Amino acid sequence: MIHSLRLFLVALAFVPLPALALDGFPAFPMAFWGNVTTNGTAAPVGSVVRAYYGSTLVGTVTVQEAGVYGYTEPTKQKLIVAEGTGAITFKIQASGFNSGAETGGTSPVTYSAFTSGLTVQKSLAFNNTVPDTAPPVITLHGGDVTIYQGTTYVDAGATALDNVDGDITSNIVINSCGFAGAPRQNVGSSGGGGAGSCCGGFGGSNDVSGLSCPITYNISDAASNHAIQITRTVTILNVSSSAQLLGENTTVSTSNPEILVGDNNTAGSIITIPDSVTNATINVSAITTSTANSTTAIIQGSMTINASTSIGAVKVEVPAGIQIIAGTPTWNGIINAPQVKENSTVTATPDSGKTSAVSSVIEVGYGDVKLTFDKGVRLKIANQAGKYVGYSRSGVFTTITNVCSADSQVVGDALPLEGDCKIDIGSDLVVWTKHFTNFVTYTQTTTPASSSSSSSSGGGGGGAPVPTPTTSASAKGDATGDGKVDVLDFNSLLIQWGKAGTNLTADLDKNGTVDIFDFNLLLINWSK
Repeated sequence: MIHSLRLFLVALAFVPLPALALDGFPAFPMAFWGNVTTNGTAAPVGSVVRAYYGSTLVGTVTVQEAGVYGYTEPTKQKLIVAEGTGAITFKIQASGFNSGAETGGTSPVTYSAFTSGLTVQKSLAFNNTVPDTAPPVITLHGGDVTIYQGTTYVDAGATALDNVDGDITSNIVINSCGFAGAPRQNVGSSGGGGAGSCCGGFGGSNDVSGLSCPITYNISDAASNHAIQITRTVTILNVSSSAQLLGENTTVSTSNPEILVGDNNTAGSIITIPDSVTNATINVSAITTSTANSTTAIIQGSMTINASTSIGAVKVEVPAGIQIIAGTPTWNGIINAPQVKENSTVTATPDSGKTSAVSSVIEVGYGDVKLTFDKGVRLKIANQAGKYVGYSRSGVFTTITNVCSADSQVVGDALPLEGDCKIDIGSDLVVWTKHFTNFVTYTQTTTPASSSSSSSSGGGGGGAPVPTPTTSASAKGDATGDGKVDVLDFNSLLIQWGKAGTNLTADLDKNGTVDIFDFNLLLINWSK
C-alpha cells in the first residue's frame, strides 16, 4: 500500500501545473514588477497601483520608491494579481496626477491575460492628456487706421498663439468688408474698393468722407477652439482741392499748399517748398489722438523739408517714428512748414549792456501752441552762422545758449524735454530742438558809454552835453552833430576808438568800427 502511494506521488510530480489547475487544483497568482511613471515622470512615493479584470479589483501595490512599483528579487515587493478572465488592466492613483483620482490614463495600460504562477517585468506608463479647451489668442499689430482716398493700404497684420499648437499665425483668416484674404487694396481708385467691397460707392467722389472699412481677424486651433474675433477699422478721408497727399517727393504750390499725412505714410519723404509759397502746412490730423490735456501724433516715416524763403534756404529734418505732443486737446493737427515772419513780430532780449537787432523770424509749428517731440529735429538756416539764436512763444523770448557737441541725430535725441542746442556748420546755423515755435536769429551790439566834454573860457567854464549827431553831419566828419568839425568831434573819436557796432556816433564812414578811416575823415573835414 505504501509502495503504491509513493508511485502515485512520483507520477504526480511530472504533471504540468496548468494540468493540475484544470483538474481542480488552485492556480498560482501572477506577479508584476518594474517602473511606473505618470506623464513621463516617476510616480511619487505613496502612489497606489491597482490591477483589474474589468471592474473587479484583483491586485494592489503601494509605491515605496519613486518610479518603482515592484522588484526582481524574490523577497522584495511585487504586484500580485489573482486569477481571472480576460485582459488585466492597470490603474494608478497618485498625487498631482488626474487631480489625485484613480485613472488608467488616456490610453489603457493592459496585459493580455492571466498565466498562473508567471512573474512579468512590465513598465507601467500612465499618461493623462488634459483636453485642450483654451482658445488661441490673436494680437493685432497696430490699431485702427486713418488713410486718405487714393492711397494704398497695406495691412499691418496680426499674430496668433495657442497654448498647445504654438504659433499658428499663418492660419489667421482675414476678412475685409466681405472679402476673404489679406486686405491690400487701392482705396478710392477708379471702380472704388480695389480688392474688395469696402470702398464700393466711394468712386473718388469728393462728396464722400469718413467712410469706414472694418477688417476682421479669426482663427481656430486643432481642437476647434475659436479665438475671440479682433477688428481693425480703417477710416478713409477725402482729399480737399487745396491739399495733396504726402509722397516720397512732394512739392507744394500756391494752389496746393497743404500736405496730408495718413497712417500709411511709412516711407521717408522729401518736401520741397518754393519761395512763391509762404503758407505751406503739414496736416497730421488723421493720425492724432486726444486726451483731456493733450493731442498726440506719431509720424511713421522721416520727413525732410526744404524751404526756399525770403531769407534764404531753410531745412527741417524730422526723424522716422517721432511722437509729436501738443499741450492742448484742441490742436487741429496743422504744422506750419518753415514760414518767415516779420522781424518786428519778435523782440530778442539782448545781454546786459547790449542792444539786439533781429535778423530773421522763422515759424515752424503752430503759432503759440507748444509742440514737443520725443526725438530731436534738425533745423538748418542758411548763412546765419555766427549769429545769436533763440525762440519766442506767447511773447516770451528765450535765448539758446547750449552748444551741440556734434551735428548728429544722437545728440539731438539726447536733448532733454523741450531742449535745444546750436552749432555752426560752415556758413549755416544748425539748431537741434525737441519743440517747434518761432525761431529767431539776431545780432547784438555793445551799448556806447555815455560821455561829456567841457570847454573853458577866461579861467572858468562848465561841462556841456554832447549834441546829438545827425547822419548828414556824420558823413562830413561831424561826430557831435553841432555843425562843426572840431576838438569835440576828436574827443568823441577817442572815446569810441576801437569799438564795433551799429550805433556809434564816431563811426564816420559807417563801416561798423571806429578806426583809422574815421580819423582820416575827421582830419579832411577839420574846422569845416
